[in-house]
Amino acid sequence: MDFDLPSADTRPQAEAGMDLALFDARGNPLLSRDGKRVTLKLLGTDSKTYRTRQRAQFRRRLAEQAQNKGAADDSVDDGLELIVACTVGWDNLLDKAGKPVEFSAEAARKLYESFPVIYDQADLFIANRANFLPASSVN
Repeated sequence: MDFDLPSADTRPQAEAGMDLALFDARGNPLLSRDGKRVTLKLLGTDSKTYRTRQRAQFRRRLAEQAQNKGAADDSVDDGLELIVACTVGWDNLLDKAGKPVEFSAEAARKLYESFPVIYDQADLFIANRANFLPASSVN
């Protein structure tokens, strides 16, 4: 059975990625030295990337439990890895010398580890399906 609920389908936008404009801890927009907004491009929880990574983490935890590998808490690392996997780009992110930071998964991991305020924003954005709804067609 096919359903016609286009205004509820978050998958296309979750796959394409949406931009998150970042803020500092005081709620001020994060700006580059030249005054441009710093943004991240993030995939949503309904993307194949997110779901595949989440399932792999779940299977790994089950296998570890079956092997009695103890009660290690990997939830923080798993969360970080999910966010890194869902980060597919950024704009106006500069290094200390004022040069653009080239996007990579490792650079994203360092960003999130260095700036918890950015990690938290990305985590909340990815989890909020409303961020991945199609633009309203209401006039």
